[in-house]
Amino acid sequence: MKIGIDIGGTSIKIGLVENETIIKKSVLMVDKSLSQNEQISVIGNLIKKDFKEYLDKVTCIGIASPGVIDRANGICVIAPNLNWHNAPVVKILKEMLDKETKIINDANSACLAELELGIGRDYQNFIMITIGTGIGAGIVRNHTLYEGKDDSDTELGHLVMIKDGNLCKCGKRGCVEAYCSATALIKLSKEYMEKNPNSLMWKEKEKLGAINALLPFIALEQGDETAKKVIDEYTSNFAKAIKMFSSMYNEKVFVLGGGVSLQKNNLINRIQEHLQGLNIKIVCSKYGNDSGIIGATLLF
Repeated sequence: MKIGIDIGGTSIKIGLVENETIIKKSVLMVDKSLSQNEQISVIGNLIKKDFKEYLDKVTCIGIASPGVIDRANGICVIAPNLNWHNAPVVKILKEMLDKETKIINDANSACLAELELGIGRDYQNFIMITIGTGIGAGIVRNHTLYEGKDDSDTELGHLVMIKDGNLCKCGKRGCVEAYCSATALIKLSKEYMEKNPNSLMWKEKEKLGAINALLPFIALEQGDETAKKVIDEYTSNFAKAIKMFSSMYNEKVFVLGGGVSLQKNNLINRIQEHLQGLNIKIVCSKYGNDSGIIGATLLF
């Protein structure tokens, strides 16, 4: 048995994996009021509590973390959405749990899962884009995960797409992440809702308790025109990002992962419409929101 940890900017998913299958999962919300070391310790304590009966059988722990990762030293060098700087993730969890522990960038982890076990097996080359609090990307060339000199080579979410555009958490303006992340979709939904008080999205917000990235898709299914405008603008921006990546890397296949990708046809078909006439294919990941957990366990 192995444990995979997928750290996101909003939540942390922990899975017990046996034979490439998640048999138990826990979710922890990120508490940014804590220091980075305290946040990491909370993960270790949750594993001790929720997976106590399995720990004797667990051989290793894989961590998928956002940001730039120093895999050799087990450090998250920088993760803007978590405010982490040189966070000693592996050291803390290894000392707490006494298991062999490794770390990888979260998008690369998801990409690894799809490459070895998922939809990526069908393609020699592809780019995987993970949609969450931020935007992550993994690149596969000749059926091998490309990580470059460090993870900054594949931090495609922080490439500037629109000059002097929306402010990104990294401090720059116009980044892909500022337009294509789940956070960006939520921001866009709020803007449209404020302009359209009769939108069904307000009704769905009351049911959900908050505005989240699922909200416009729910309202879209009910024929809400405001939701359609939100999704049209969001998928148009996503198509612009994919065009840019395709031009830069000469890549024609893109695999989408993360929570928003679970919308599948409502997302992928609409992005594909904005790419009409171009030889670019968009597909959905096999493991969806679990790719990061599965991929982290494949480090061993």
